[in-house]
Amino acid sequence: LLLDGQDLPHALGQGRAAQCSGVVCDLLDDGAGAGAGAADGLGLLQIKQRRVVVEDKPCDAGATRDPRCEAGWLSNPTEKASVVEASNTMEKVNVVEATNDSDATCNDGSPGVYYWSPAPSDGEPHSWLVFLQGGGWCWDAPSCASRVGDLVSSAQYPSLQINDMYGILGSLSPVRGFNRVYIRHCSSDAWMGDIGAKATSAGVNWRGARILRATLRHLVEARGLADGDFLLFGGASAGA
Repeated sequence: LLLDGQDLPHALGQGRAAQCSGVVCDLLDDGAGAGAGAADGLGLLQIKQRRVVVEDKPCDAGATRDPRCEAGWLSNPTEKASVVEASNTMEKVNVVEATNDSDATCNDGSPGVYYWSPAPSDGEPHSWLVFLQGGGWCWDAPSCASRVGDLVSSAQYPSLQINDMYGILGSLSPVRGFNRVYIRHCSSDAWMGDIGAKATSAGVNWRGARILRATLRHLVEARGLADGDFLLFGGASAGA
């Protein structure tokens, strides 16, 4: 499922215009800097919805049939919704406050953030999806300064995240019954860094690895992640 947006037409056997059949959308570049440029396709994370037209049965035969039906990634919403009722919203968690780790911060020193949606009551409480946002990286002060604000800072992150219902985090995802965790990438280091601004000539925090470790620790201590649980761990682009 972790496909580069540029490869989606080939993966689906369809042209680029057919990617959003049933859903009119723009694929966003994940951010500036080296390693960026791969959009998170098909709502896996970063689909910008200008207008959403959701058909009752997008996998019925017809001219507007969604190409994801052919790929086996999508069935009619009414069929899936009857199995597990899941939410499309996720709650924001301030990693610094939740874990008491003052160094789990974004490039600009704002707190790292993850979004959380527990398994629904009829779901799988011992199964987990932890998904890392992509978005490239930066390596010095000028390259970090050129990046989009929400890739270096959590200051404008909303308290709730609304997911694409067909994406891996959405209410019609094959893993919609799992506990779902989405960790925002505001450290511009592909989740590998743990060095503070005072220790670098660039004056930039690169704390992705620390944010990730603190989040996983919080999932164990406060959310119930335990030995023997099933954990699906991955991401897109720089988070893959």
